[in-house]
Amino acid sequence: MSNPFFFHLYISEILQGIYCLDHRLVTYPFGSTNAFYGRYLAIPESAQGKGYGRLLKTSAVNYIAGTINSPYLFYSFIEEKNTRSLSLSKQMNFASVARLKTFVFRSLHPQSDARLKRVLPVDLPEIISLLEVYYADYGLVNFDKIGYHQNYFTLIAEGQVLAGVQANPVTWKFSQMPNWTGWFLMNVLPSIPYLKRLFHPAYSFLALEGIYLATGHEQLLPVLLESVLAYFNLNSALFEVDCQDKRITPLLARMGLLSGYQAGVTTHAMIKTCGLSLNQIAQLQESLVYCSSFDFT
Repeated sequence: MSNPFFFHLYISEILQGIYCLDHRLVTYPFGSTNAFYGRYLAIPESAQGKGYGRLLKTSAVNYIAGTINSPYLFYSFIEEKNTRSLSLSKQMNFASVARLKTFVFRSLHPQSDARLKRVLPVDLPEIISLLEVYYADYGLVNFDKIGYHQNYFTLIAEGQVLAGVQANPVTWKFSQMPNWTGWFLMNVLPSIPYLKRLFHPAYSFLALEGIYLATGHEQLLPVLLESVLAYFNLNSALFEVDCQDKRITPLLARMGLLSGYQAGVTTHAMIKTCGLSLNQIAQLQESLVYCSSFDFT
């Protein structure tokens, strides 16, 4: 995280909730602004329904309002199924400015392209410059994690960057999953040869962000993603896509039979502003949204 503010709620000296606001600089077409990304809101099941979540979030927002000069904004990514968090955000005058879906790219036998290169720190400024132009019309843009652990990869030919992506290896450990589909994934799929590469209770995958495709080379997206999977010896990669993004969504229809959007999962980008002009607020509502891999894993 860039600059986290952690808030803890104690009732009779017992910890009953936590919340974090991560302070960062984000860019929009109108320029940059201070932002506070909300995450890690957690209340024990035994303490839910008592208004503790609202108390934590309200106290955190009020603390920032009393210590940080405007303009700035608060934002968070909340799954549509998380009705409790969505309702709480709306009560606090957060508004949804975009809907995102999770795309899962899969390959049973990924092959690496000879043009794949791992970007060195000395070459990272060039990559950031390309991304700044590529995402100039997007909002909530933050490239702090581009180059993290030297995990930005490119396809290069004749000195030209044709495609690129930040690929971070992640492992989620599942203890249980609901309904019969979850039972099948937890108990049957991991025992089937080949298919067990697509899911395991200890699920390892790549979390992606900062996808770049040079004009005329958009068809390299599956080549790039397959190459980074081969590099890490993994079979799945996830990234968030703004539902209104007409640049990348047409490409995703040609990513193979095993790949697709995660069924039934829609995420809202929720925003609350302080001190921004009406024109800036309008751009917040109209711009596509960039989502860092660290904000959905």
